[in-house]
Amino acid sequence: FRIIPGNGGIAVNCRWCGDIVKSSCAMWCVLSAILLLVIRTEGLLLCDGDCMDNPLEICNKSAVDPARLNRPVITLLGLFPCTTTRFRARGLTPAAQMAVNQINNHSPLLPDFRLQMLVNNSMCAPLPAVRSYIFQIDPDHNQQPIHAIVGPGCSSAAQPVAELANFFNLIVVSSTATSPALSNEARFPTFFRSISSDISTVDANVALIRQFGWHQVAIITENVNLFLEVSDQLKRQLAQSGLNVISSGLSYFDSSSGIPVIDTIQNSGARIVIMNVFEDSARQLFCLARSRNMIFPHFVWMSYGWYSQRWWDDRDRDNNSIIANTNCTLSQMESAIERSLSFHHFPTPTESERTAPTDVNFTPNEFWENFTEIIRRLDYSPNEAISQASYVYDAVWMVAFALNKSIAKLPPGKTLADFNYENTDFRDIFIQSLSTFQFTGVTGDVVINNRERQPNLRMEQYRRLPNGTIKSFEFAMLPPSGSSLRYTNNESPSTVWPGGTPSDVERDHIDLGWLALYGSISGIGIVFAAVCFLFNFSCRRKPIVKATSPYLNMLIITGAIFIYADVVLFGIDGRVTSDDVLKVTCNARIWAASIGFSLLFGPMLAKAVRVYFVVTRSQKDLKQRKIKDWQLILFVVILVAIDIGVLLIVTLIDATRVKIESRIIQREGGEIPRLIEICSASDDTATTIWIILWLCYKGILLLVGLFFAAATQNVKIKELNDSKTIAFAVYCISAISAVLTFIGFFLEEQLDEQYAITGAFMLLTVTVVLCMIFLPQIKALFEDPSGELKIHDSTGSNQMSHSVVPKSHPLKTFSSEQENHIQNLNTELISLRSELNQLKRRTPKNDSSAKYRDNTKEHRTSNSETTL
Repeated sequence: FRIIPGNGGIAVNCRWCGDIVKSSCAMWCVLSAILLLVIRTEGLLLCDGDCMDNPLEICNKSAVDPARLNRPVITLLGLFPCTTTRFRARGLTPAAQMAVNQINNHSPLLPDFRLQMLVNNSMCAPLPAVRSYIFQIDPDHNQQPIHAIVGPGCSSAAQPVAELANFFNLIVVSSTATSPALSNEARFPTFFRSISSDISTVDANVALIRQFGWHQVAIITENVNLFLEVSDQLKRQLAQSGLNVISSGLSYFDSSSGIPVIDTIQNSGARIVIMNVFEDSARQLFCLARSRNMIFPHFVWMSYGWYSQRWWDDRDRDNNSIIANTNCTLSQMESAIERSLSFHHFPTPTESERTAPTDVNFTPNEFWENFTEIIRRLDYSPNEAISQASYVYDAVWMVAFALNKSIAKLPPGKTLADFNYENTDFRDIFIQSLSTFQFTGVTGDVVINNRERQPNLRMEQYRRLPNGTIKSFEFAMLPPSGSSLRYTNNESPSTVWPGGTPSDVERDHIDLGWLALYGSISGIGIVFAAVCFLFNFSCRRKPIVKATSPYLNMLIITGAIFIYADVVLFGIDGRVTSDDVLKVTCNARIWAASIGFSLLFGPMLAKAVRVYFVVTRSQKDLKQRKIKDWQLILFVVILVAIDIGVLLIVTLIDATRVKIESRIIQREGGEIPRLIEICSASDDTATTIWIILWLCYKGILLLVGLFFAAATQNVKIKELNDSKTIAFAVYCISAISAVLTFIGFFLEEQLDEQYAITGAFMLLTVTVVLCMIFLPQIKALFEDPSGELKIHDSTGSNQMSHSVVPKSHPLKTFSSEQENHIQNLNTELISLRSELNQLKRRTPKNDSSAKYRDNTKEHRTSNSETTL
């Protein structure tokens, strides 16, 4: 037993206390305690001071098997945060010593050596950790070299120690340092950990948010590297998953910025809050949140699970009725954290795991029984990192397994006792032994991958017990390499949220009344289109129907049905379907609108082209170049094929997604976010470009249609003259485009008004087009079942034309080619007669040139009649 002076303190070393009578051990520890009290300096101790209240307990438990007593010593340095306001972990020391005792006395590992551990207080801070490390490797103080370091427990202390340890060829194995920065192998080549990085909690955060259907979160980040890297990664993954971080950037928390942080969250409208902070900051934030009623069921808060066991119950030393550094009592703090969530690196073993055999002597149940008895005698509070004790126990075993595995890899004639700080061969062998490593400990299967443990995260929730106290309950886990949660312990969404999953937003939807109204009108319109289709098909051989090209009319009807259906698609949102189905609906809207436009407008344009061709071409041209129905149908098919090709390319290259945009609305008791569903593509710039090109293409078709409508407006047969219908369709489509542009700028947030106006124009356009085409035909057949064509003279009266097929004609049927030819000749005949009548009315009778033109027209008309 020896007392060693140190820099600013002393170290009491009772490594072989087991060979000393208990009273002697107690006497020396009491004397050392008195000496510390007199000197009033900070001690670097194994059995006393900061890391252990009762030295007798740890000394008694440190007894070594007599067979190993005189064997070479392998020394481990334990750096644990025994005294700190942020992460007090005195409970780690007895857990580490339990592992040392089990290895020395009840394990075949390291049979030719005796394992010992020196414990120093790292205080969860860089400077004390580095000072303890340098003090212990100083040969003037410690003649025995340190073979490996267990700890430090905090990432802030682990980083400088791990960086320095590389220069002394020392392996560092931490059980609780979770900073992502420590995964940098180039910077920390000798650092390992028996726990996963906090980056693994990012996957759990995203999976949990998606599991409960939340769309936006606020992130509070304490301004230290440990949390900043996690928050950066979290933001990236949230964006990749289509979720939104709606708070204005990251909120950096320190002791003076609690209120501004809460203000930022409250003003942003976020209801799901993720805290990347230490537990003292978490207590302050929860207290502030409770004062503004920003707690469950209105808000859901998420924190880390590596806080102390009852981290929220940290009473103020001067006023035991309130929590330290807050204005909240214990009951107020418990009401604030109730139903909040945490992500746990230190899961509680399941019922089957508690009694399962391990490679470390104890089953989980046996470990906790022994450990609980020790801390009971030490009178430790729950805030002494008790939950992490099993991980420290496994970390010590991990080092012992690696050292034992390294023995067979050492050069001939070398043993672990030959280790020194200058020999890199030992370091390389230790690293190789740890890099591919697996064993079953009291925390489960320890699988080392990329120098850290494969993640096995558990989700817990703080719930109120019947006696009124708060306790955490595990409800789900994220399997290794998994992307979705798996409920555990017979939990389900109904047990996690008994009153229903809290909503993070008020999602704006189209009024169901509008959807029902327009859905009903669209249904009636589709029935009307079907009636028109049956009429067109059954009466397709009647002259008055035949003159309108019935097969093209069928395409118009099909386009009308697409538009009617599209009106319903525009009214479907997240209220009536899921987000995944809504993505399909977004694509279906574009496809139905584009193809419906081509089928509705394309045939009218094709018919206008044929009428224009008949009116403006000579009889000889008509005989040589006949325009048949199949050619016009092919023209429409080409238009539709262009639409399908473009839409297919755009859909495959730039997948449509449902973009959720947030708007803040004022409600009683605070501001509430409102989400608006917007169909958007992953690349907004590319989408804008192709939409502009698509609109230009459709606009050109409209302009071409207007040209042919104007050129054929004087044709006197209603059934052949679609100019008014084309003009009306162009005007309506132009109006819809103008209205949609207006809505995009001024009514983007008014979903009901947007849908009402757009749907009304779409329904009006398609319905009027069908009526203008088919109602005159139906009326004419009702008045004259024979279906003869009629010509409008200059006075506007109706006159019977020459029958295309006179009733007395010996041939009652014709081939398709003959029918098309007859239709073209009949159209030319009617046009020439109309033109002749107009010339007669405008020209004086004594005008010889006019007479000559009249005779010419009469001659052409006579020839046409002869041809017919």
